[in-house]
Amino acid sequence: MNYELELNELAYQNITRDEYPENIPLVSTDTITAELLDLKNGIGRGTDKVKYLIHKATLENQLETIKAQNVQIQLDNAATRQAVKDKFVSDIESWKTLNTSKMLAIRKKRDAELRETDWTQVNDSPLKDNAEILAYRKALRDVTEVAKDEIKPTDKTKEGPTKIIWPVKPEV
Repeated sequence: MNYELELNELAYQNITRDEYPENIPLVSTDTITAELLDLKNGIGRGTDKVKYLIHKATLENQLETIKAQNVQIQLDNAATRQAVKDKFVSDIESWKTLNTSKMLAIRKKRDAELRETDWTQVNDSPLKDNAEILAYRKALRDVTEVAKDEIKPTDKTKEGPTKIIWPVKPEV
């Protein structure tokens, strides 16, 4: 598996995705719109034209205020969703940065240990089919799988997972 894909997969498994908060509901304009429509259609208008015009202007003003509030609410909802998304992306990148160095350190140590026993695997080596050597080398190759399970996003240390049990090299 490609190391970058492997790292992305691990990051997505280990970072908790924050849920988006509930959207702030928009303020309803139905009541004011209905009252304004009734007023324009003559319902409840009364005979005093000045009171009518003041009431109409007040309702129109309230309607514009509510519309402006709703625009702001929509902007706030979008900003909140973007902030949650940005935090998630940031957590993924942070996790990858921290754990890339850990995994590289583990792989480096594992590769060095494997190189020390490479000579046992050449065709003319008397230890080529030695069960202990084969088991040791397999355990070394499996160390990175164990390490992936041990790395947690809350582990802020730089030295890497501490629960990895390195196989003991057999006497050769």
